[in-house]
Amino acid sequence: MTLLADLLEDGDMASSLPQTVRPMFKLMIDLLAELDEQIATLNREIWRG
Repeated sequence: MTLLADLLEDGDMASSLPQTVRPMFKLMIDLLAELDEQIATLNREIWRG
């Protein structure tokens, strides 16, 4: 996921996306990061039993 965020922030990749699309990609990356953290929390709870 970090790779995707880095690609979006990279000048070449970001410039290839329409300006109107960039905020939506940022939102999706943020949501994926939040879901990743929630999954990690659930996995820790499962392993604790």
